[in-house]
Amino acid sequence: MRYYTDQMAAEILEIPMETIVLVAGDTDTSPYDPGSYASSTTYVAGTAVVKAATEMKRKILEQGAKFLGVLLQDVEMEVWSSERSVEIKR
Repeated sequence: MRYYTDQMAAEILEIPMETIVLVAGDTDTSPYDPGSYASSTTYVAGTAVVKAATEMKRKILEQGAKFLGVLLQDVEMEVWSSERSVEIKR
């Protein structure tokens, strides 16, 4: 089953939705959650996913720019295929 959060993260990271792995309800890897209550879950979880994916993309681009020795505005992400290949363009 795919969730709205998968789609949000995939859109921001510009990757296929099927490459997103959702880990939910595992207290060994995520903090305690008292449960979902109505549509507020979409707002709260969705906002967290958007924030995390945006930060992740920024970090990927920053590292790519550093690796290439160029300015951040000179790099962009481009997904080649669903095999998780990412090109950092100059």
